[in-house]
Amino acid sequence: MQRLSDFALVFAAVMVLSAMSIGKTVHYGYDGYFCTSTGYLAFDDLQNNLEAGHVVRSAHLLKIVRFGPGNRIYFAGEVDLPPTLAIRWMNCNVERVEVVGPVDDYKPLTKCVIRVSVPAKAECSDEVEHVPPRRDIPSLKVLAEDAPPPITLESPDDPDHRYQLLRHLTRRARAGGLEWNSKAEVIQLDQNGAILKRFVIYEDQRVEIAD
Repeated sequence: MQRLSDFALVFAAVMVLSAMSIGKTVHYGYDGYFCTSTGYLAFDDLQNNLEAGHVVRSAHLLKIVRFGPGNRIYFAGEVDLPPTLAIRWMNCNVERVEVVGPVDDYKPLTKCVIRVSVPAKAECSDEVEHVPPRRDIPSLKVLAEDAPPPITLESPDDPDHRYQLLRHLTRRARAGGLEWNSKAEVIQLDQNGAILKRFVIYEDQRVEIAD
């Protein structure tokens, strides 16, 4: 699993100050965990607002991105997850998304099930009969400079095109340090590999302060 780097607290502090200056919702903490199945990708999105100068966790969402039907890439819906749920296991199949993790260090694991046909709400329960083996979950957030390879996405409803998930990390110098921008997008390609469409599904920004 991903761990905080030595300068993560600096990142957080700078993001708080930046958000205070522009007054917008920011990402803070771990999110972007995803899984895929035929025709869709699901990922969690942690959103926070500032109150009295402090970052307050305001929403933890699971979002569904569909690709293929009608030659499109689009957000198909989102549902609320428990705000403090720390995802430890995640699985997608043709019917549903399952996520498992603790909502509190002193409570049992919580399991949430989301039906992907009509993602109206997450059905969550603390009665987890079987604890799946803990495993690394891929993330849309890129932390290393070496970008991960493209992931092929299954879309049998659109045989004329191919779909891939791309994840990028870019950096630029700024006063006092570096700004890192992580972005994930679903792309559509023709059978010759030419990119026809790009659809950004996730973005995250971090700032590294120089010593």
